[in-house]
Amino acid sequence: MKLFLSIILAGVGLFADPGEDLHTAARRGQLAEVKKLLEAGAPLEWKNQYGSTPLFMAVFNRHAEVALLLLEKGANPNVTDTFYKSSLIDGALQKQLIDVVKAMIAKGVTLTGRQLNMTVGMGNAALLEAALKHKFAPADLEGALKAAITVKKDDMAALLRKAGAPEPKIEKVSAETMASYAGEYVSQTIPLPIKILNEDGQLKIQAEGQ
Repeated sequence: MKLFLSIILAGVGLFADPGEDLHTAARRGQLAEVKKLLEAGAPLEWKNQYGSTPLFMAVFNRHAEVALLLLEKGANPNVTDTFYKSSLIDGALQKQLIDVVKAMIAKGVTLTGRQLNMTVGMGNAALLEAALKHKFAPADLEGALKAAITVKKDDMAALLRKAGAPEPKIEKVSAETMASYAGEYVSQTIPLPIKILNEDGQLKIQAEGQ
């Protein structure tokens, strides 16, 4: 019986996949195990059936230390999974992993106008400065400045004006009109219901489970 079990366990070891092990350790935030697997040569870009890499899983599960280590080792920051159709930079912004976003920008990841708005919402001046080292279209800068003004983040607004953002035209909307936008929406491109909430005169958007 002992010999039989030994053969089974040996067989399990023969079929172990270092890439899958790294993926699992990154998902669980096991920093020491991630280091061990990387030192043993586990592939940084191993992907599961949804195209998610170890770096993607570290970001998705808010394991900043693991994500920073993987980026330092050369993990590709330009990954989009096939299930949520979410990019790594979107995930890092949604999880508010400021240091990870900075590291990704340093690796050459550029932000879209929408992602620049998310950066403004995070309220970190150093992060916004890092993002603004890349060029944005005037319309994107104007939209970000409008967002900064709307949420009363004066320091963010000052940085955007310094970067050349045009002054936006702020339209006032009645409370009744704002309330009419509240509700649940669906999209063919995003596999999650989206709720729009009207809170204290501001519209907020939240995807299910986010």
